[in-house]
Amino acid sequence: MKKKLSLTLVLLAISLFCSCTAIMVRKHPDYNFTPTKASSIRIYTKDLMPVKKFLIIGELKVDRTWAMPGSGNSTRKRVMQKASVIGGDGVLILDTKINIVAFNRGVKTTGRINIYSNTIVYSETKRNTTAFIPIIIDYGYVIKFIK
Repeated sequence: MKKKLSLTLVLLAISLFCSCTAIMVRKHPDYNFTPTKASSIRIYTKDLMPVKKFLIIGELKVDRTWAMPGSGNSTRKRVMQKASVIGGDGVLILDTKINIVAFNRGVKTTGRINIYSNTIVYSETKRNTTAFIPIIIDYGYVIKFIK
Protein backbone atom coordinates (compact mmCIF):
# COMPACT_ATOMS: atom_id res chain seq x y z
CA MET A 1 0.00 0.00 0.00
CA LYS A 2 2.84 2.37 0.89
CA LYS A 3 4.57 1.62 -2.43
CA LYS A 4 1.41 2.46 -4.41
CA LEU A 5 0.90 5.69 -2.45
CA SER A 6 4.52 6.80 -2.86
CA LEU A 7 4.47 5.94 -6.58
CA THR A 8 1.24 7.90 -7.00
CA LEU A 9 2.75 10.90 -5.20
CA VAL A 10 5.89 10.75 -7.35
CA LEU A 11 3.85 10.59 -10.56
CA LEU A 12 1.66 13.46 -9.37
CA ALA A 13 4.71 15.59 -8.57
CA ILE A 14 6.23 14.84 -11.97
CA SER A 15 3.02 15.75 -13.77
CA LEU A 16 2.67 19.00 -11.83
CA PHE A 17 6.24 20.18 -12.14
CA CYS A 18 7.34 18.69 -15.44
CA SER A 19 4.23 18.82 -17.57
CA CYS A 20 5.00 22.14 -19.10
CA THR A 21 5.77 23.42 -22.53
CA ALA A 22 8.67 25.83 -22.91
CA ILE A 23 7.92 28.63 -25.36
CA MET A 24 10.67 31.00 -26.43
CA VAL A 25 10.10 34.04 -28.64
CA ARG A 26 13.11 36.10 -29.68
CA LYS A 27 12.12 39.53 -31.06
CA HIS A 28 13.88 40.99 -34.10
CA PRO A 29 15.87 44.00 -32.82
CA ASP A 30 14.95 46.27 -35.76
CA TYR A 31 11.18 46.11 -35.28
CA ASN A 32 9.11 47.64 -32.48
CA PHE A 33 5.37 47.18 -32.85
CA THR A 34 2.62 47.84 -30.35
CA PRO A 35 1.20 44.68 -28.74
CA THR A 36 -1.79 43.11 -30.44
CA LYS A 37 -4.69 41.08 -29.03
CA ALA A 38 -3.78 37.45 -28.45
CA SER A 39 -7.19 36.37 -29.75
CA SER A 40 -6.43 37.93 -33.16
CA ILE A 41 -3.25 35.87 -33.73
CA ARG A 42 -3.55 33.25 -36.47
CA ILE A 43 -1.35 30.17 -36.55
CA TYR A 44 -0.06 29.06 -39.96
CA THR A 45 1.94 26.04 -41.10
CA LYS A 46 4.05 25.36 -44.19
CA ASP A 47 0.98 23.63 -45.67
CA LEU A 48 -1.26 26.64 -44.96
CA MET A 49 0.87 29.72 -45.63
CA PRO A 50 -0.55 33.23 -45.24
CA VAL A 51 -1.72 34.89 -48.46
CA LYS A 52 -0.78 38.46 -47.43
CA LYS A 53 2.77 39.81 -47.48
CA PHE A 54 4.44 39.81 -44.07
CA LEU A 55 7.57 40.71 -42.10
CA ILE A 56 9.29 38.27 -39.79
CA ILE A 57 9.48 40.10 -36.45
CA GLY A 58 10.59 37.23 -34.22
CA GLU A 59 11.75 33.64 -33.94
CA LEU A 60 9.70 31.02 -32.16
CA LYS A 61 10.76 27.79 -30.45
CA VAL A 62 8.21 25.55 -28.70
CA ASP A 63 9.59 22.64 -26.68
CA ARG A 64 6.74 20.15 -26.23
CA THR A 65 8.89 17.39 -24.71
CA TRP A 66 7.19 17.31 -21.30
CA ALA A 67 3.73 18.45 -22.42
CA MET A 68 0.83 16.42 -21.08
CA PRO A 69 -1.46 14.77 -23.63
CA GLY A 70 -4.36 17.08 -24.38
CA SER A 71 -2.48 20.27 -23.44
CA GLY A 72 -2.39 21.48 -27.05
CA ASN A 73 -5.06 24.13 -26.57
CA SER A 74 -3.29 25.78 -23.62
CA THR A 75 0.02 25.65 -25.52
CA ARG A 76 -1.65 27.30 -28.50
CA LYS A 77 -3.02 30.08 -26.28
CA ARG A 78 0.40 30.67 -24.70
CA VAL A 79 2.05 30.86 -28.15
CA MET A 80 -0.59 33.37 -29.27
CA GLN A 81 -0.07 35.44 -26.11
CA LYS A 82 3.72 35.56 -26.55
CA ALA A 83 3.37 36.53 -30.23
CA SER A 84 0.92 39.29 -29.36
CA VAL A 85 3.34 40.85 -26.84
CA ILE A 86 5.83 41.71 -29.62
CA GLY A 87 3.06 42.94 -31.94
CA GLY A 88 2.61 39.90 -34.16
CA ASP A 89 -0.38 39.21 -36.37
CA GLY A 90 0.39 35.54 -36.81
CA VAL A 91 2.69 32.63 -36.08
CA LEU A 92 4.23 30.56 -38.83
CA ILE A 93 5.30 27.04 -37.72
CA LEU A 94 7.72 25.68 -40.30
CA ASP A 95 9.51 22.71 -38.77
CA THR A 96 9.16 20.07 -36.05
CA LYS A 97 12.18 18.11 -34.87
CA ILE A 98 11.78 14.87 -32.94
CA ASN A 99 14.76 13.17 -31.30
CA ILE A 100 14.46 10.00 -29.25
CA VAL A 101 16.63 9.81 -26.14
CA ALA A 102 17.06 6.60 -24.13
CA PHE A 103 17.73 6.51 -20.39
CA ASN A 104 18.72 3.72 -17.95
CA ARG A 105 19.83 0.91 -20.22
CA GLY A 106 20.28 -2.38 -18.39
CA VAL A 107 19.96 -1.17 -14.82
CA LYS A 108 20.74 -3.66 -12.05
CA THR A 109 17.42 -4.17 -10.35
CA THR A 110 18.17 -6.90 -7.82
CA GLY A 111 21.23 -8.47 -6.24
CA ARG A 112 21.48 -11.42 -3.88
CA ILE A 113 24.18 -13.04 -1.78
CA ASN A 114 23.84 -16.72 -0.88
CA ILE A 115 26.17 -18.38 1.61
CA TYR A 116 26.75 -22.13 1.20
CA SER A 117 28.97 -23.50 3.99
CA ASN A 118 32.23 -21.63 3.27
CA THR A 119 31.29 -20.30 -0.20
CA ILE A 120 29.69 -16.90 -0.91
CA VAL A 121 27.76 -16.66 -4.16
CA TYR A 122 26.63 -13.26 -5.46
CA SER A 123 24.08 -13.04 -8.23
CA GLU A 124 22.45 -10.06 -9.86
CA THR A 125 19.61 -9.55 -12.27
CA LYS A 126 19.71 -6.99 -15.03
CA ARG A 127 16.56 -5.86 -16.71
CA ASN A 128 16.07 -3.67 -19.70
CA THR A 129 14.52 -0.68 -17.98
CA THR A 130 15.16 1.67 -20.85
CA ALA A 131 12.85 4.65 -21.02
CA PHE A 132 12.55 6.29 -24.43
CA ILE A 133 11.78 10.01 -24.25
CA PRO A 134 10.79 11.85 -27.44
CA ILE A 135 12.25 15.37 -27.54
CA ILE A 136 9.73 17.38 -29.61
CA ILE A 137 10.55 20.96 -30.65
CA ASP A 138 8.60 23.17 -33.08
CA TYR A 139 10.40 26.00 -34.87
CA GLY A 140 8.80 28.99 -36.54
CA TYR A 141 8.43 32.75 -36.77
CA VAL A 142 6.21 35.52 -35.46
CA ILE A 143 4.94 37.54 -38.43
CA LYS A 144 3.46 41.00 -38.99
CA PHE A 145 1.35 41.64 -42.08
CA ILE A 146 2.39 44.51 -44.38
CA LYS A 147 -0.33 46.83 -45.65
